[in-house]
Amino acid sequence: MVCPGLSPRSCLSHARQMSRALWSGVRHAVLDAWAVLQPVECAGCSAPDRALCDECRSALTPAPRLRSIEGLNLPVWAAATYGGVLRRVVLAGKDHGRVDALRALAPLLIRAIAEATAHGPRDGAAVELAWVPSTNAALRRRGFDPVLTVIRAARLPHSRVLVASGLGQQKALDRASRHQRAGRQLRAVGRLEGRRFVLVDDVVTTGATTRAAGAAIHLGGGDVVAVCCLGTVDLRNFQGDTGARDH
Repeated sequence: MVCPGLSPRSCLSHARQMSRALWSGVRHAVLDAWAVLQPVECAGCSAPDRALCDECRSALTPAPRLRSIEGLNLPVWAAATYGGVLRRVVLAGKDHGRVDALRALAPLLIRAIAEATAHGPRDGAAVELAWVPSTNAALRRRGFDPVLTVIRAARLPHSRVLVASGLGQQKALDRASRHQRAGRQLRAVGRLEGRRFVLVDDVVTTGATTRAAGAAIHLGGGDVVAVCCLGTVDLRNFQGDTGARDH
């Protein structure tokens, strides 16, 4: 490509901008064509023709915050407060199989993890990503793991170090019941000695499942340095039915 009056570096930058603009136009054209062949609704507002409309995508701008979860002695970095568009998109993915909507949450997770690692240990030791897995029952019901779907969409390296047996539906449980059920349900696999992890979940409510996951990694010889999630529920208003399902 020849750019009259521009240096090679400026020319390259100009070419990249043109490429991004072209790709954006192609992307929207493909989405428009696909919407005619296979109509869909926005997972955030039910508007036709898009898996996630531009307005809802804008509403999901990452704003990571450090949250404090009672009884969880780990820093929790949440990409957003769980509610509104985020809640509707998460539930569309988990309850209605909208994998396309879950993938759109990748930028939120990337930012939360960036904050967690930036504020984490500074001794240079490697930190891996681990995630709170779906139970076998949930995998059979959905056909996919929601948290792993977002991680893969974000193209983040990750390590499978936890397996779950039967956390099940926790939507209607109070805080005490969640803590009681979370125990004994997660176990670590593989050699974890000397390894550090950022633990990833989708939504943190009471922290019971997250605490159990961290305990399992610790029991296996590993160390959890932080927790990252898409959103946290305001526990002051928690009454057992937030619409979120742990896994």
